[in-house]
Amino acid sequence: MAQQDCILTFTGTAPSDRDVHMASGWNLIGWYSMNEAALGEESVVGDPLNVTTRNSLTSIYQFNSTSDLFEKFDHIADWGWWPAPGPVRFAEMEPGRGYRVNAKNDAFFCFL
Repeated sequence: MAQQDCILTFTGTAPSDRDVHMASGWNLIGWYSMNEAALGEESVVGDPLNVTTRNSLTSIYQFNSTSDLFEKFDHIADWGWWPAPGPVRFAEMEPGRGYRVNAKNDAFFCFL
């Protein structure tokens, strides 16, 4: 813990392989991109996960520490992501956050 204002400098090399393998079932992933990525109709916002094989993912969960609840987005095949009903919803993947992702078969995604 810093006792006064300070500057921290991190050095390193950006990863060259940004493909992430997901096995069939539940996976825990981190959002490694430095940019937020909107979830929604892919023809409007694009496909932030760039999944191969298309339509492999079924849902994404994020934990909201303020409400102490999980928030969920469901994937609608060939359309995009739709928020599940509930009082609080997330709308984008955020840098540094972790997510639970359900895959109906093995798949890869690549950060854009």
